[in-house]
Amino acid sequence: MSKPRVFTSLTALALGSAALVGFAGTSSASAAEARVPYCQASQIDVTATKTDFYRLLIKAQNVSGKPCDLGIVGDVTFDGKIHAGLPDGIGGGPNILQPGEANYEAVTIVDGIAPGTRTKTLTVKLDGGSTIKVPAAVTVDSPSVTSPWRLTEWSALSQ
Repeated sequence: MSKPRVFTSLTALALGSAALVGFAGTSSASAAEARVPYCQASQIDVTATKTDFYRLLIKAQNVSGKPCDLGIVGDVTFDGKIHAGLPDGIGGGPNILQPGEANYEAVTIVDGIAPGTRTKTLTVKLDGGSTIKVPAAVTVDSPSVTSPWRLTEWSALSQ
């Protein structure tokens, strides 16, 4: 009767490494070909809605006929000069929006201490480099993006 094969940690590690090297070598070209491009300004409709005194909800919807990668977080600037801080420790992706789908991001606009600055517009810069300008007649003081792009309004606002 033969004994069952027992792999040592080093043997398993060597076999696993060989498998990964082989996998990476064969799939990298196909992964690059299958990559969905970043969303461009012409593909995305962005709106900003004030949800309460302290926050805005930004909605980015794919209005094109093709999927695109929205990225991790929209970089928000008010009137071209007041930059909203970004959340720490974000990662992940890609964030693929199919035609008609939307994602949401919350922005705290007032910290409640200072009187703030009245603005007329905000600009959202997407990870792919496109920028989209929308009306935003709000008062801002130390604005900050509180969530990366989320699938629902509720999940963006609950951050």
